[in-house]
Amino acid sequence: MTIRPLSMRRALCAAVLVASVSACEFLDPITENPNTVPVATLDQLLVSTTVNTFDFNLGQPGQIWMQQIDETAAFSGWSTYELLQLDAVFEYWIVYTGLGGSGSGKSGGGGLNDVRTGIEQAEALGRRTYAGIFKVYEAYLVGIAASLWGDVAYSEAVTPGVQQPVLDPQRDVYDALFVVLDEAIADLQSGEGANPGAVDLVFGGDAARWVAVAHSIKARHHLHWVERDGGTTRYTAALTEAQQGIRDALGDWVAPHEDTPDENNTWWNWGGGTRWVAGEYLVELLKARSDPRLPYYFSEGD
Repeated sequence: MTIRPLSMRRALCAAVLVASVSACEFLDPITENPNTVPVATLDQLLVSTTVNTFDFNLGQPGQIWMQQIDETAAFSGWSTYELLQLDAVFEYWIVYTGLGGSGSGKSGGGGLNDVRTGIEQAEALGRRTYAGIFKVYEAYLVGIAASLWGDVAYSEAVTPGVQQPVLDPQRDVYDALFVVLDEAIADLQSGEGANPGAVDLVFGGDAARWVAVAHSIKARHHLHWVERDGGTTRYTAALTEAQQGIRDALGDWVAPHEDTPDENNTWWNWGGGTRWVAGEYLVELLKARSDPRLPYYFSEGD
């Protein structure tokens, strides 16, 4: 058999074919974002959870839905209850997946999904104190969701493989959260494992402060059921928990803020002092009660 040299055209075609086959090895479909951190550390999960919870607490539920302020700009319709179902999507998203929300098409984390991951990691490492802090965050986030929307996803929420979790009855959610808070208190009081220290932006890892917060949340949850259940049982339970809860300003669960633009209070950052004004309903309620908090909530001209 005589071996003849390939013509230039045939040689080029062969080269292209080889290159194409080789290229396929490098152009396989990418199923994961190469820029995504594969496994977040406990500290990263706690920081994202903390920031997400602050944002939720300082967001639209308190600003608009609770009549604490009145909008003067783009969302003025909210002040007259011109609300659509989609207006609550962002807050609902925050509870489960964290900052970013459906409006941005991405999530910054810190929702129930990250909280559960943090609990799993902490327990696997024998850091019960750390796990207890995450459980307090879980009870707070989900508790607010249940108080706002009634029946919410919880028993099957953020469960791998479950695409459409069931909506649990509001009472069942609250009952489950009381168990979570009892677990949190036991974990925090166990003294097992290193606490997060300075990574805890609120109390610096002070377990006793977190125990007090857990009791205060339990008291709050009991008060949510006073009118529904009637009688004095819930009042008695709330008082018992409150007496073990936050008792002084040092124990207040507050979001730290600075004077720099990116660290301002969320209300000021969003409105710049011009987007909204003090809500008439809240102002008149405080006046009628001679409530000493009025000058702390609003200044003259608000």
